[in-house]
Amino acid sequence: GSAAEHVPILEFGIRRAGRLRGFAVGFEWSSRWHMEAGWETPSFKGESRSPFVVSGNIGLGTFDMDPGEEVQLPPVHMVFFEGTDWDPADNAIRAYTRK
Repeated sequence: GSAAEHVPILEFGIRRAGRLRGFAVGFEWSSRWHMEAGWETPSFKGESRSPFVVSGNIGLGTFDMDPGEEVQLPPVHMVFFEGTDWDPADNAIRAYTRK
């Protein structure tokens, strides 16, 4: 079975000269997490772009921890791809998951 509806990922791609290059990113846990992405600040034509930022929140809410206590956070996974359409993205994600 697939966990795709419970473990969503973000996929990004930029097309240049007929090639689509990009990456997919997501937390390992299925939970209430969310991710956002975008340019740090807007830019105008002719200006260099600001950094592209991907941020997330695992949605644990507020909790207390004692000194020295640790919490295990979910790993973040990234997969890179290149092709003429989105099929290589799906294939790269499946291959990464199998490994």
